[in-house]
Amino acid sequence: MNKENRPKHILFGNGFSMSYDQDIFSYNALSNFINNTDNHLLQKLFGIVNTTNFELIMRQLDIFYKLAVELLEDKGLAEKIITASASLKNNLIGAITKLHPEHIFNVPEEKSQSCARFLKQYLDHDGHVFTTNYDLLLYWVLMNNQYQLSNVVDGFGKEYLGKNELSDDFEPEYGDLEWGPNRHDQYVHYLHGALHLFDTGIAVEKEIYDGEYLLNNIKRRIENKEYPVIVTAGDGNLKLDHILHNQYLDFC
Repeated sequence: MNKENRPKHILFGNGFSMSYDQDIFSYNALSNFINNTDNHLLQKLFGIVNTTNFELIMRQLDIFYKLAVELLEDKGLAEKIITASASLKNNLIGAITKLHPEHIFNVPEEKSQSCARFLKQYLDHDGHVFTTNYDLLLYWVLMNNQYQLSNVVDGFGKEYLGKNELSDDFEPEYGDLEWGPNRHDQYVHYLHGALHLFDTGIAVEKEIYDGEYLLNNIKRRIENKEYPVIVTAGDGNLKLDHILHNQYLDFC
């Protein structure tokens, strides 16, 4: 194959989101938001470790937990550490959703189109797009420019369930929008999950625009104690463990 025509793949990191707005998507912005909440446990935690790096804090909490269990045999301390870790994860998700642009129309059209032109050189030539970002920016760009791009498939689809025999014209019935039906044609991969992906325990579902802004639907699910598929572990081995125990993340 000519090297000029071979597929090229791209991996997005946090720089992609920060280039849109570093006041929203930097670790400093997220930690400042959490520091201003009334969660006293997290305020103490940030004060003690003196860092804005979420992954470092999660990694230290994991170490503290192992020390409490293995060396101190202090179940009470171990439970406090688990509570702090869960609280940090949930507040991180809350911070991302509250700081996040409300809807796609907040993203200037020229920025969206410029990003789509950049992605076109990959997706139109069988290249894959990988991202470790949780936010909706890439998803918005792909959906807003899907008629100009090829291969924007993220693996999600609706399984055909057959004909509805109760309807007069036997209309076809489809299941929920789940990951799997189009995985063999998948070109877009959220390696650490994303705000719009939810694990029901049976399948990974994708939240979509249904007349209500996408972020509003996500916030509603979070308020109902349903949390997005997001890899928040600090340690690389724990990240891998989370990934391997989720069918979507493992595939990506």
